[in-house]
Amino acid sequence: MIYLRRALLGFLAVPLLWLLAAIPGAVIPGAKAPVAPAPQDRQIYVATGLIHNDIILPATPEIRRRFAFAEAAGVPVGWDEVNWIVVGWGARDFYTKTRFWNDLALGPTLKGIVGDEGILRVDVAGTLETTPQLRPLAVSDEQLDRLLDAVLADFAQGPDGQPIAHPVRGFTPFDRFFLAEGQFNALFTCNSWVGARLRDAGLPLGAWTPTPYALTLSLWWHGHLNGDV
Repeated sequence: MIYLRRALLGFLAVPLLWLLAAIPGAVIPGAKAPVAPAPQDRQIYVATGLIHNDIILPATPEIRRRFAFAEAAGVPVGWDEVNWIVVGWGARDFYTKTRFWNDLALGPTLKGIVGDEGILRVDVAGTLETTPQLRPLAVSDEQLDRLLDAVLADFAQGPDGQPIAHPVRGFTPFDRFFLAEGQFNALFTCNSWVGARLRDAGLPLGAWTPTPYALTLSLWWHGHLNGDV
């Protein structure tokens, strides 16, 4: 019995240590791309959910052009009503099979924790409502360009050099999944991906942001948010 109790305590300690380690990971600065000082008069958003974060990019003519592959796959990035392009990265099995909480299954969850191939989801939005789940970030033109390059570099490419659409249906009438580079696991999650891409854009951020709270804490700690986390 004593060995069983120790084994149970050890099993429970692993996720607790993971959550605790995310706090210094969010605070300790990670390596970021060097950028020239410039006015930060462009705006992007980080959309925060219970377990997942997305990056929201303005649908400028250049960004629409760079996402033309998504238009070809059925994402209406060229529509006049579209003002924003939403991009998220995650574990392929879990992300594509867990549309709602009642879709949650043990197999895809465990696969994501241990290691699964990455996948990207592209969606569009018109007018964004002001909610606590939408975190506006001010960036410069160079930072926006670097962020766009970093995000697009994560799309796996086929023999024709174009991103590869995944046949699984998305969450909305207009979104699509695309095969992605990278491996999802407990040490590099969808939230870690958002943090890494923001650092690629030259934004100061924590070195490790595996949870939504860690990412929000990191954004606040490094001066990107006003108010409480």
